[in-house]
Amino acid sequence: MEHAKTETSFTAIQDSILSIQKYQREHLSHKKQFEAIEKEDNKRQRLALLDWLAATDPILDHETAVAMRADYSSSGNWILKECKTKGWLDPQQSTTPLLWINGIPGAGGATNLLYLRFVD
Repeated sequence: MEHAKTETSFTAIQDSILSIQKYQREHLSHKKQFEAIEKEDNKRQRLALLDWLAATDPILDHETAVAMRADYSSSGNWILKECKTKGWLDPQQSTTPLLWINGIPGAGGATNLLYLRFVD
């Protein structure tokens, strides 16, 4: 009888060990899957960041500005009404070889310069 109890306990312990080993294998498999997903996500985020930080293509920017100029041909006319601009554009009146256009980044200084470049 004692031997049967020991045998049953031993079998229960073996079953527990097998269950634990199975759980450990499943856990390791899930951990590897998670790490692969995490690695791929980190790679995707890194590439997106590098793409965002990459230098812009000046040719594409220029072509975009030229296309916008064609779509909104009168949008830069206001700058031609400024006295300083009129004087600068007229070689008979111009005493200053430089027209200084300043403003915050993105305010349109480069677009105005592009507009003035095409003024007859």
